[in-house]
Amino acid sequence: MADNNERNDVSLCFQALGIEFGAPPEEVEKAYQKIIADIKRKATSPDPSVRAEAMNDLDLINELYEKIRNSITYSSKLREAENAAAIKASMKKIAAAEPQFKICPSCQKTISFHLKKCPFCREVIRTPLEKLIYFLFSLKFLSIVVLLVAITVGALYMVRPDLFKKSQPSPEVPASLTFSNQSAGSFTNLSGAAKKP
Repeated sequence: MADNNERNDVSLCFQALGIEFGAPPEEVEKAYQKIIADIKRKATSPDPSVRAEAMNDLDLINELYEKIRNSITYSSKLREAENAAAIKASMKKIAAAEPQFKICPSCQKTISFHLKKCPFCREVIRTPLEKLIYFLFSLKFLSIVVLLVAITVGALYMVRPDLFKKSQPSPEVPASLTFSNQSAGSFTNLSGAAKKP
């Protein structure tokens, strides 16, 4: 019987705030803040009777709000809202965390993210950079590169064979490369003294 009277009292408190019984805590808070704002506006009136009425209304609304907050209905709704917020936060954290699983590119089965080799098909799982390096240094790719270079060199030899001939050094030595000057049949040595042949 006491629970029923408390429920009726709390139900009347909800109705006095202008919301339905069992409303979520956010809705209760919004309704309370809206009524408080109206009462504060009345409390600034120049008429003393309006101010006194606003103070009585403020006391009554605060008492109703406290009854609602101390009720079992409000507490259970508050716990539900907190649990929902906690679940939502944990889901966001899980979504933002490092992925736990990945798909094997060979057999399309789900495997652990940190594995480098699929336990089902035994295929090595490589990152894109590892795939590129593996491709560039694979025997197949290197064979193709060597073949293309050989074809290019052969075609170049057929078109311009003079590029592949060794050039013979010219027998003439320029005068600037000699160690002494020849003038009037004398040679100058490094000490600068002139000698006659």
